[in-house]
Amino acid sequence: MGLQSKVWTAIEPVKGLSFDLSGRVFVHRSPSHPVAMTITLMSDSQALLDVIQPELSSDWKGRLIVTTAIRLPPNSNVQIDANLLAHVVVREPLSYVSSEAELVLHDGALASTSDESVTLKANDRGCVLYNTSASMELHSLSLDANDDATIQILTPQLSITDDITLKANDGGSVGIQSRDLAAHSLTSSADDGGSIFVASDIRVALLDTDIKDDGQVNLYPRGTCDDSSVKVSDSGNANLGSIACGSVDAKISDDGRIIVQALNTLETHVSDNGVIKFYNTTPLSFSSASGQSKRRNAQFTSSNPFNLLELKALPLDVPTHVQILSLHGDGPLTTITRSDTPEHAFQTDRPLPIARHRDMFDGLWLVVLFIVLFMGYTWCKPPKKTTEAQPLMLVRYQ
Repeated sequence: MGLQSKVWTAIEPVKGLSFDLSGRVFVHRSPSHPVAMTITLMSDSQALLDVIQPELSSDWKGRLIVTTAIRLPPNSNVQIDANLLAHVVVREPLSYVSSEAELVLHDGALASTSDESVTLKANDRGCVLYNTSASMELHSLSLDANDDATIQILTPQLSITDDITLKANDGGSVGIQSRDLAAHSLTSSADDGGSIFVASDIRVALLDTDIKDDGQVNLYPRGTCDDSSVKVSDSGNANLGSIACGSVDAKISDDGRIIVQALNTLETHVSDNGVIKFYNTTPLSFSSASGQSKRRNAQFTSSNPFNLLELKALPLDVPTHVQILSLHGDGPLTTITRSDTPEHAFQTDRPLPIARHRDMFDGLWLVVLFIVLFMGYTWCKPPKKTTEAQPLMLVRYQ
């Protein structure tokens, strides 16, 4: 069977795109495009196209976001095994992108002006990839990768007026590669096997690094900062020796490892088997937690190890396998799987645990508690800043 397609358009100015299902998405910008956004979904399954619906809503910042997701009626029993490809054309560059799919932003599709704050999110083994030949200038930049997802930005120069915030959790990976990077602050958080890589000449005032549970942060090959704060626990690795900072405050516990370059002062807090090393030069002064040896908590090293960013190859502009499963038991459950070939699909969503009452009195108590909490929430909740989602206009189905 050949590919069938559905096309939706958004008339209102759109600032964001969220793709809450697996698949493959390519986003292009065309300044002369007649509408704000056009989404074309292509599949070899009409049933798959019938359960996907883009909707338009605003986030708490007031930005209009188009969210494309599976929309199933209650108590559905649906099983779909098919291939999916999406092409998105935007008139204005986007400042918010979230994806569970393999999503490629073509050059110019992402905002790059000094008054824009850009947020990129990737979840459930999805990815957001942006490769531009132009320098990027933004007010702030936030990259957040979770559950084995990947975010990757390649640009000649990255200038941020305020903050860069990088988060990688549960095997997620965040990578930036640029010739120069300048910002007021660079905040990195890597948990549960998450990895962060910044390959650039880094110039920031503040460096804040927090690593847990086998996470790692790699900043290289050179850079400077005024003040650096780094906290590592549970076998995490902070490879920051390439960044020469005026003062460094390093806290470590369990089997973590920290490598820093401190020019003036190095303050250390060490517990368990943690190791702090200073590279290239000896700080002018040391300080440590009360009762700990100031100098023994840190060791000089002549080596500066770090892990290199491995660039993710851009996916082919062809459909990829998607499987939708909705079963009605205790409640509807949607499971989405994806792989490059249909015979190697993997599950990305997990059913949530369901609470059950043990007897009539427990059940009655829970009902009363729910009513009280609901009334309190209704009376005390802040005013909503988001608007109700509205389906996009379907313009063609063939």
